[in-house]
Amino acid sequence: MKIKKIPKIILVTIILSIFMITFLIISIVTSVELVKRCENSISNIGVVELNQETEEKIDKALGYYNKLDTNISLDKKVSNKEELDNSINEYVRLALKKAIVADNRKIADNISEEEISQLVNNANGILKKYIKEENYNNISGYSEFKPLVDKYVKEEINNSNKNTSNSESAEEPEIC
Repeated sequence: MKIKKIPKIILVTIILSIFMITFLIISIVTSVELVKRCENSISNIGVVELNQETEEKIDKALGYYNKLDTNISLDKKVSNKEELDNSINEYVRLALKKAIVADNRKIADNISEEEISQLVNNANGILKKYIKEENYNNISGYSEFKPLVDKYVKEEINNSNKNTSNSESAEEPEIC
């Protein structure tokens, strides 16, 4: 029996096909792992409290989510995205509530205007970091918080006057 020699073009085609299939499998496995990492990070947020640890957990989960490839709809495969949205909304709500309560109790608890201003500015920063402006009214407590922003937050006016000559700008965070 005589063994036929395989033409080079067929051999090259077979080798390239094997490489393509290998890369496809690696891509699929990687995509699945990215979604799992995102879901695990969201689940790791746990009970939402107004503290640095919760903010770091939300930032980590949001960072993983924002890195998922939307062109292949990986973001749609995250089964607990609603949990992330709820955690973000609760974190923002707690920040707003803290400022509102402090303003309402400023006389009874002897809270200074400076302390209230700091709380309002912190809450406003959290609000802007996580929520698109057109969704502010969907956040519980925003209608009570808005007058405090009008009263205590002055940075937008001051920053636009101070930074007109500064060509460097800070990187904008991803907003969901």
